[in-house]
Amino acid sequence: MADASLEELKYYFILSSDLGYIAKDEADKMLADAREVGSMLNGLMKAIASGKSNQQSPTA
Repeated sequence: MADASLEELKYYFILSSDLGYIAKDEADKMLADAREVGSMLNGLMKAIASGKSNQQSPTA
């Protein structure tokens, strides 16, 4: 879900630039920031998935 929202946000940065609402260099900076956030998000998802696979079930 978060990945799709991030991709939508990047689309709106491009669209805003194409329509002249923001300068291209500003859109490029925001796109770079969004890519960085995407990398962090992917790292978080991998860490969570790895943590789930490494957890042991509690013994009673």
